Amino acid sequence: MPVRNALDALALRPTVFLRSAWPWRSLLYLTGGALLGITTMLAVVGLLLAGAALSVVIVGVAGYAAVMLSSTATRCPTRTARRPPLGCAPGSAPGSVSRPPGASSATR
Repeated sequence: MPVRNALDALALRPTVFLRSAWPWRSLLYLTGGALLGITTMLAVVGLLLAGAALSVVIVGVAGYAAVMLSSTATRCPTRTARRPPLGCAPGSAPGSVSRPPGASSATR
C-alpha cells in the first residue's frame, strides 16, 4: 500500500512512519520556513536602521541648507569674512543694522 499523503503516513505504525520520507520532508519544510523568517526579520531590521540613519542625514542637510539660505537672505555671513557686507558689523546679529562710529541711537 503506497503512502500518498502525510495523513496516510501518520496512520502507519510508528516504526514504519519514522523510516519513511515524511518526517524528513516535514523537517525540511520547517527549517526552510524558519530560515525564510529569520532572513525577513533581518531585512526589516536593516531597512529600519538604514531609514533612521538616512533621516538623520537628510534632516541635517536640510537644516544646513536652511541656515545657509537664511544667512544669504539677511546678507550677513555666518562665518568670519575678510570684509563684512555693507550694513553688517562684525559680530552683529543677522539682520541688524550697524551705525557709524560716534552715532547715537537716541534722537535729539
